[in-house]
Amino acid sequence: MESHSINILALFWQADIFVKGVMLLLVVASVWSWSIIISKIRLFSQHKKHTQTFSQKFWNKNTVLEELFLSYENLPPHKLCPMSSMFCAAFSEYKILSSSSSSHENLITSVDRAMVSSMNKNISIMEHALIILSSISSAAPFVGLLGTVWGIMNSFSAIASSQQTNLTVVAPGIAEALLATALGLIAAIPANIAYNRFASTISHSTSALENFRNDFLILISRSLHSS
Repeated sequence: MESHSINILALFWQADIFVKGVMLLLVVASVWSWSIIISKIRLFSQHKKHTQTFSQKFWNKNTVLEELFLSYENLPPHKLCPMSSMFCAAFSEYKILSSSSSSHENLITSVDRAMVSSMNKNISIMEHALIILSSISSAAPFVGLLGTVWGIMNSFSAIASSQQTNLTVVAPGIAEALLATALGLIAAIPANIAYNRFASTISHSTSALENFRNDFLILISRSLHSS
């Protein structure tokens, strides 16, 4: 029995101009998706590494917070994690207001606002481009299906014109059409998996930042009341 290998390039060049456009769109979407996935993997990997380092230093009983602040204050952004960014924003606000005549309540409120602002900025950075992954994961299969339906319509039109119904006439056109659906799935599946994974990571990071915010405010409050 003779075996036939699938030549994707040959199927692409034989396809209708509309189906070619759909295929190219899906290839671009897939490349775009993978570029976002790789950049997010790198970002979250850096965050995890720097967060572990910062947490160990922050919760070390021998750590002086002002010294920790000075060591992180002038670091470049890629050396900071969301947690250390929140700490720097909060402690900077604390230093400014503690040297003034602000009340303890106003100081804590201002520090809290600085932490919330920093946290929101970092969450926004983490969420950046996730909407693109979501859109590709939901739209790509339908775009591929559109190309498939169009290609099959052309195949049936060719059958009607040639007045032949044997498989050798039908198969090439259907194969070209189905390639569009395959490309749609190839673009959608990694985007969907990555989106869900990154959304979960951001959710856990947000919870950790909220906990750190509460813990830091408690430390500041104790420090103010003991002074």
